[in-house]
Amino acid sequence: NGGQGGVAGAGMNPLPFDAGAGARSPQPLPALSPEARECIAAAQRMSWIEMDGIVRLAQSLGRLAQETGSDYLLAWARGVHAHLCILREQPQEALELADQIAHTAAAYPADTDLVWLELRCRARALDRLGRCAEMMMVQLQILSLARRRGDVVTEIGRMIAIGAALTQLGQADLAITTWEQADELRADIPIDRANDLQRLETYRACLHNNLATVYVDRAELCLSRSDGAAAARHLAQAAVQARLARGHAKQAGMADTLAATWDTSADCFLLQGRLRRARSTIRVAQQLAQLAGPHSVSMMQVTAARIEIAAGQPERALQLLSAFSSLPDDAPTGLVVIAALQTLIRAHEDCGHWEQAYRTQTRLMAMKQDLMSQYAQQRHVLVQRQLAGERDDAMRFLGHDLRSPLSSILSGIDLLPEPQDPALRQTLQQVRHCADRALRISAGVLGHLQSAQLDERSFAPVNLPALVDDVCAEVEPAARSRQIRIALRIDPLADRCNAHTAGSHEFLHRALINVMDNALRHAPPGSEVNVALRPGGRYWRIAVADSGPGFNGAAGMSSVAPGLGVVLDARAQAGNSVHGLGLRLVHEVMERHHGIVRIGRNEPHGALVELLLPMTPGEA
Repeated sequence: NGGQGGVAGAGMNPLPFDAGAGARSPQPLPALSPEARECIAAAQRMSWIEMDGIVRLAQSLGRLAQETGSDYLLAWARGVHAHLCILREQPQEALELADQIAHTAAAYPADTDLVWLELRCRARALDRLGRCAEMMMVQLQILSLARRRGDVVTEIGRMIAIGAALTQLGQADLAITTWEQADELRADIPIDRANDLQRLETYRACLHNNLATVYVDRAELCLSRSDGAAAARHLAQAAVQARLARGHAKQAGMADTLAATWDTSADCFLLQGRLRRARSTIRVAQQLAQLAGPHSVSMMQVTAARIEIAAGQPERALQLLSAFSSLPDDAPTGLVVIAALQTLIRAHEDCGHWEQAYRTQTRLMAMKQDLMSQYAQQRHVLVQRQLAGERDDAMRFLGHDLRSPLSSILSGIDLLPEPQDPALRQTLQQVRHCADRALRISAGVLGHLQSAQLDERSFAPVNLPALVDDVCAEVEPAARSRQIRIALRIDPLADRCNAHTAGSHEFLHRALINVMDNALRHAPPGSEVNVALRPGGRYWRIAVADSGPGFNGAAGMSSVAPGLGVVLDARAQAGNSVHGLGLRLVHEVMERHHGIVRIGRNEPHGALVELLLPMTPGEA
């Protein structure tokens, strides 16, 4: 990746407009012009394009996005711009662009290329920021996507990257196992495209260079323990791996990978005490790093400074690392920065600059503490996600896999002839009642799980009069079978302006069905369930009133608090055992819609449930 250049003149941002705001709903892939398809194809291989070419590509995609108003093309322009930010040591900006790409990708679920773009940008930015645990999780996502797409070459690349992250987390043995698996996978695949050959050579260079780095680290550890024989064995292995890496990097033609292999060789010579050879090797690496970009240049400067310290020239080391001496306090913390500060401390100590060494040491300790804190938080989040996933899998089994046999039981009972024996008839009624209740519970569990996935970005205007009318029509047969009449009243204002709220029609429909089912289950035969839609302040109010036993302790109207869905329905009379999953789902759906659930007594007796949904800005 060579050269420098600006984007769209003087500014860094080549993106002409922002099309990422607002709600997102699934959209078909847009029709693309031949030029747009060509630019996207180039963006997919931008790791092999020089800096000036990437700048031109970002400008072209930005222009096409502006001309067509396409948020899809804008997302690709952001991806190219994120790659530029990473090359220019601006990983935080790249991470923000990855978030914007993810927002757009959610609107095109049929296209995995945008997801791919977002994950690649995110992984590179996290790597630059030294957030190894997060980066490894993103690499695992890319690995899973590569396997689904059948892209074995990318699968190998992700396994190599995951191994590199494991070494940074202190899991070198597990990293080596991962790399060995990647190499075995490489031996089993046919490669028939030039682009795949280039990518594979790059990945193999990274694999062997990572192995060399692990052996160098082990040699350094052995030297600290005065075990020279073991250190020599590790250095010999490192030298072999570095030579293999250099050969593959030359085949791939990747300047940054080739520079990294020379840097590793310089480390080997440094630990062997061959300083002249180390100096000549790092000079080659520095020349290649000039073509690769600022990140590679910084890496080579740190190695060159370590060589100068070993040669008794700490002043020259300080000159090489002068850029790191004046880093601002809010500079991103990365592995290169930490390595540079460690080398600076050694150089200051050799020069007798004890005060500067102390200040640098204090800063380094703060950086390491910050990274450890981030890692602990990430680990906690990962553990919680794993536990939540296991819990959701178990709940999904209860809520989904049990529905089929329960439905079969109910269907079988309905097909049986009416038994003459009263005892058998009563037994069948009890079985039907229990199976029906279990089916409702499983549906409630499944709805509860799905409500947790509700995303406000997918909200759209919901016509409330039509929603209420559809729900009443849907439950009418069940009400008729129980000899209950449904009385629907829609306020003329709500009917005239087609009252709307922003939300998910599916989940609001399910929530109202649960409220209606709750009312019908407790209303006595021959009674009436009243349903009303009317305005009330800044809300549209949907009220459902029955003449059943009512809520215990509900004197006036009160709002439902989180977690009370299980205990609200205390109308367990006349053998009606009640579960509260339905009302818990109602509460969660309303909470996601910024609405309110209120319960109270329907005078003179019965229950009243009100769903308050915010009006749209034009109606309020």
